[in-house]
Amino acid sequence: MQERVKGMVDLLEIYHARRLRDQVIGQLKRLADAETAGQVSDARVLRHAARYYEAALVTVAALLDSLGDRRPYD
Repeated sequence: MQERVKGMVDLLEIYHARRLRDQVIGQLKRLADAETAGQVSDARVLRHAARYYEAALVTVAALLDSLGDRRPYD
């Protein structure tokens, strides 16, 4: 029974990590669009935000890998 519960918890964690990954990718795309459109007046702020989201993306990828998620990225 505990194995089944652990499997369900892992699936739930994978689901939420995938959603978080998709949200982070969306934020990175939004930043790239803002940079292209010239909407950001301070390039340092843009770089800092991009590094933050890139680090979050690496962390989520490591989490998914540790959970055994081998689904290719969309």
